[in-house]
Amino acid sequence: MLPEMLRADPLPSLRPIVSDVTEDETGRSFTVRFAPHQRLLEHKNRARIVILAVAGRGVLTVEGMAPRQLVEGDVVQLDPNVVHAVESLSEPLELQVVLRANCCGSC
Repeated sequence: MLPEMLRADPLPSLRPIVSDVTEDETGRSFTVRFAPHQRLLEHKNRARIVILAVAGRGVLTVEGMAPRQLVEGDVVQLDPNVVHAVESLSEPLELQVVLRANCCGSC
């Protein structure tokens, strides 16, 4: 049997880490941390999404649009039910995400 320090580490998660989840009557917010080259596959949300790139660089792909690079300080808003995916580049990527209810369908 191998000593503890020589055992291989378990496989890292294939998904980004979600933390700092808060929720109130106006919506939900959370932090998403990506390891280098980690991806969040295509998905959609029922709510309006605001994405703030806090650190690092990545690529946001939105259905029907050319991929867009995300860099620290970028803010992107997506309408409800828009299919999108995110991938970090060669460095970690940290995003702050806010989901807001679609208040009346006109905004």
